[in-house]
Amino acid sequence: MSKPAPRGPSSSPSGEPPRSLPSSSSSSLPSAASRGGVSLSIFARVRPEWPLLLAGVVALAGTNALGLTIPWLLKTTVDRLRALQGQPGALEAGAATARVAGAAALIAGAAVAQAIVRTVSRVLIFNAGRNVEFELRQDLFAHLLRLDPGFYRRHSTGDLMSRLTNDLSAVRMLFGPGILNVVNTAIVYVTGVWLLVHLSPRLTLMALIPFPVLIVAARVWSRGIYGASRALQEELGALSATLQEDLAGIAVVKSYALEEARQAAFARQSQGYLDRALALARARGGLTPLFALFGALGTLIVLWLGGRQVIEGKMTSSKWAKTAK
Repeated sequence: MSKPAPRGPSSSPSGEPPRSLPSSSSSSLPSAASRGGVSLSIFARVRPEWPLLLAGVVALAGTNALGLTIPWLLKTTVDRLRALQGQPGALEAGAATARVAGAAALIAGAAVAQAIVRTVSRVLIFNAGRNVEFELRQDLFAHLLRLDPGFYRRHSTGDLMSRLTNDLSAVRMLFGPGILNVVNTAIVYVTGVWLLVHLSPRLTLMALIPFPVLIVAARVWSRGIYGASRALQEELGALSATLQEDLAGIAVVKSYALEEARQAAFARQSQGYLDRALALARARGGLTPLFALFGALGTLIVLWLGGRQVIEGKMTSSKWAKTAK
């Protein structure tokens, strides 16, 4: 009697190849109402973390306030030193040295306080993101335990493991560094632009010229990052599924001497994952220089136009120094 045709380790117990898990959780996972009322809403998990997030936002506001205090102290010190120049004997009496020493101490204190408050803000917000990830992971695992066996015949275990690890880590990044960067950027731009307008409206308008172009470029670039990230996650899910199925079917692999074939298949998928990871790294790596370039253009405009206004006597050097800062 001839042996039955070998079923590859990547096949499901029913003989059909496992399909990858759809990206939409609503189509792949039954609703919470039909499975014991387990809530799979991500935002429902954020509500208990509002105290931590609000405290973190307050600490972020304090961080930016202290950051803006440093150039303001610099401006005040320069103005006072210029005022002392008109007083006979003031510089020889050591008044200037005392002013500089006092300002240096205040700036150093503000910098230390800023470092402490910045650390506290990140601890609060990052912990909130980790708590959301933990609660969501617990709910999803409990939900998977309630699913029928047919679900696991349709979806590979490796793909499920990939989505319950890497995808949930992405959720933590969204509610941790994501919230921090959005809030921090909003605070910096609102307060920074207001102070710049207070110092020199014309110079502020000129310094903001590159930013509309930056917003459009970042929008286009971020679409490429999103596509590369999705492709990487899908490739990782396929790679995890292949590895899990090979390990689970190791007896079949050895019985039919499929080691080399399966090794070659795994090597191809690994190379595909590497290519996707490098594409994502290149996309992300180009975004930082893009921001740096347009930010440097704004600074260059401030230095050029502000310097001309200082030379022409239309702006004091202290205001120019604070604007450039």
